Amino acid sequence: MGLDLWHVIPSAKEKEYQEYFTLDELEECPALQERHHHLITEITEVEKVFTIYIFSDELKLAKYGPVGEGREQYTAVLTGLMDQLGEKIAHLETLYCLPVANKSHSVVEVRTPASGEEKLYIQMLSYPISYQTERVLYFKSMGYQRKGMIPAFYEDFINCKNYFKKEDVLKAATYLDLDNKNRPELIKHFPAQFIDNFIEGASIFFASW
Repeated sequence: MGLDLWHVIPSAKEKEYQEYFTLDELEECPALQERHHHLITEITEVEKVFTIYIFSDELKLAKYGPVGEGREQYTAVLTGLMDQLGEKIAHLETLYCLPVANKSHSVVEVRTPASGEEKLYIQMLSYPISYQTERVLYFKSMGYQRKGMIPAFYEDFINCKNYFKKEDVLKAATYLDLDNKNRPELIKHFPAQFIDNFIEGASIFFASW
């Protein structure tokens, strides 16, 4: 099982691709939102995508389909070679009023084949069809640790839950795997990365596995 521990704080957006929390994810700590209200920003992201899946022939479609389960209203399937499907693609774009200017093309592997079977790659055309705007806080890392906790940590902490109190970080420290001879740095690393620089009302601690 993989485990990543993070200590982050809100920040201005510093790079093109930067992670963030929605305000809903921070609702347990209104003081943090109030303290950093000047950093709250709105972003608009794609909410729904219409996808055209293109299989090279009917046999492969029958073997590896269906695709897009659970979201069939936002998918279509074609068979044949891309350069021979122009009219059919244009028909679907017109039928569903798809935003051609924002179309993206990708090649993906579908379905892990059984041993000895040939991998199957299909082509996909994707069209964003709706957007949503959310208020968010970007964040930057103040501390990070990979693994290094005893199994009981997974019982008392929740995957991807945000913790805002220093007492939670101090509790997490009691689960350090200090008997691991391959990680002698843990006894100094965790306090330096997660405890000494933790500020209530600014810091956020979470673990993902």
